[in-house]
Amino acid sequence: SRRNHEQQIHQLAVTDKLTGLLNRHAFSGKLASLIAEADKMQRKIAIAFIDLDHFKLINDTWGHHAGDQVLVAASNILMHHTREYDEVGRYGGEEFAILMPGLSLLEAAAAAERICTLIAAKPVIVDGNAITVTASMGVACFPAANIVNLNELLKAADQALYQAKKRGRNQVVTTVDLNTGDV
Repeated sequence: SRRNHEQQIHQLAVTDKLTGLLNRHAFSGKLASLIAEADKMQRKIAIAFIDLDHFKLINDTWGHHAGDQVLVAASNILMHHTREYDEVGRYGGEEFAILMPGLSLLEAAAAAERICTLIAAKPVIVDGNAITVTASMGVACFPAANIVNLNELLKAADQALYQAKKRGRNQVVTTVDLNTGDV
């Protein structure tokens, strides 16, 4: 039917072809509307930025088909270990993001830690080779002392992610951790 066809076209427009997650454009739209809603309802919303560690090395060592399988495996973990009303998106190459409405920074950090551990615990088997994958994660929450709009939330999560990578990868850093100085 025509309606079915329109739904399929919409689905293709909002999802990342490889992983089935929301694409960056669709994710950004959801983020903007959820922030506005959280602001109006005076509720919290947390975001986690996730970056698969040394992803280029995986592609260079095992090939792009292996890199694709690693992305799919990570996506599956993200989809199956988040709440049904969380939004998970592929933000770019090996970058993902999770929106967690209603969660405080500490609750979101705990969820991120679980996912980080799951990714590291489950090597991806490609052509008989077990590829160990780890992830770095940056977590921020709106509203917070210096996070009063969407751009500040994204910037804070990005800074936390940068610190997670700088501090040795395979870990979660929150915006609270940023304020305690470098480890």
